[in-house]
Amino acid sequence: MPRFALIVLVPLLVLAGCGDDGVSREDYIADADALCERLNEQIEDVNQPRPTNLGELRELLDDAIEVTREGIAELEELDPPEEVDDDVDDFLDSARDQEQLLENARDAGSFEEGGQILRERLPPVAEARRDAAEEIGFEECGRGS
Repeated sequence: MPRFALIVLVPLLVLAGCGDDGVSREDYIADADALCERLNEQIEDVNQPRPTNLGELRELLDDAIEVTREGIAELEELDPPEEVDDDVDDFLDSARDQEQLLENARDAGSFEEGGQILRERLPPVAEARRDAAEEIGFEECGRGS
C-alpha cells in the first residue's frame, strides 16, 4: 500500500473510532425542558383570564393551538438519543392529539360543547403526554394539562 494511502486512512480510522453518538440523554432533556419551560409560561399567559363565552374560548384556543404547534415543531427539531426515541415519539403523538382536541373544542358549536370536549377528552391525552414525559425524564415538558 502506498504511503500516502496510509496517511489518508489513519485519520479516517481515528474518526470512525471516535464516532458521534449524538446528544446525551441528559443534554437532550435539558434542551427540551428549557424549551418547554418557555412554552409553559406562554400557555399560562394564554389561560388568563378564563373565557366566559364562545368568542373568548375560541380566541384562547387559537392562542393555545399556536403555542402547541410551535412547541411540537421546536421539539421535532431536537434530535433525541436513540434510547428515548420511541418515548419522544409517544410524547409528540400525544401533543398532536392535544392539538387536535384544542381544534375540536375551538370549532365547537357552543361554549358548552367546547368546554365539554376539554373536560372529557383532554385529560386522558394530557395523562398520556405526562406518562411519556416521565419515561423520558422531562421535568418541564408534560407539566400541566
